[in-house]
Amino acid sequence: MENNRIDFEVKLGGICGAVAVVAIIIEVFLKGGNVESIVGGIKDIAGTIVGVLVLVSAWMALHPKKSENFDFEKELEQRLSLWQEEHKNMISYDESIYDLYMKTDITNFFEEGTSNKKGRFVLIQLADITTVTFSLNKGLFIGTGADDTWKEQLDNIGQMMRTYVYGIYQDFAEIKYDKSKKNIVATLKAKPNTETELNKIIEMLNTMYQAFLVCASTKK
Repeated sequence: MENNRIDFEVKLGGICGAVAVVAIIIEVFLKGGNVESIVGGIKDIAGTIVGVLVLVSAWMALHPKKSENFDFEKELEQRLSLWQEEHKNMISYDESIYDLYMKTDITNFFEEGTSNKKGRFVLIQLADITTVTFSLNKGLFIGTGADDTWKEQLDNIGQMMRTYVYGIYQDFAEIKYDKSKKNIVATLKAKPNTETELNKIIEMLNTMYQAFLVCASTKK
């Protein structure tokens, strides 16, 4: 059976089985509903119910019940809090869990570094048009004492990251590199409100977190 449809044979078997069950029940009543006819009816139903159950199971698998109480914003806050706690050696926030910062000294990944300097990692803005903005900063990717080409170097990193993340999430978001602000901006194609979309946002955070660490580790 394919993921997006119910096979014809399953449909046919289920429908025929359902018709047979109804016919058996009618036959039992027409015979007066005595013990013998009821027992015979139960035996006949048992032999035809399999097809019906297969159809019902297939339908439920393709149409899972949606939770009416799913609070996207609340769930996102909880997931972001868990994600930050998991990566607290590098990631922190001040006032809002939607505004996460990353330490510029990547030695913090293994142990507490000597510098607590940090720059914005991501800002999530929920609205009818939802954006997930990743900010590149000179301290993390270029370091101190860089020459006048640091802006060009940062733009090269930004374009490279944009191409990388676009290849993964192009169906989920429009992704652009804002050269003036040194930001990679992912604009979601639809307002998120499902667990699947929530998982996608967290997946994007993980993807960019790894990309940030890789690029920062290669700075000279």
